[in-house]
Amino acid sequence: GSDGSYGGDNYFQYINVPAHKTFEWGYRRGNPDHNREEYLSQKDHTFKAKLKWHDGYAGHGEHYYDYNHGDAGYKAPKPAYGHPGLHSEVQEQYVEAPVADARI
Repeated sequence: GSDGSYGGDNYFQYINVPAHKTFEWGYRRGNPDHNREEYLSQKDHTFKAKLKWHDGYAGHGEHYYDYNHGDAGYKAPKPAYGHPGLHSEVQEQYVEAPVADARI
């Protein structure tokens, strides 16, 4: 509304840039049967996003992302699986086809 509140239907859009390399924006649009909400923010090397939707056909979804692009001494994790001999497949076998009578 005119006082800065969201109003009765809770649909809105906004953007805020409080400092250098810092921003956020978002919106909620639609109606009770079909709507979408999105929010993005970035501060230095950190990025966050949220997307939600709903429709009148029982559809609903949400996605959340949180990226930190700083190095901060990151080391790749070791594989969570064992060495190649630990698996459930059987050993490969090659078997000659039986010699059959050549009949047509």
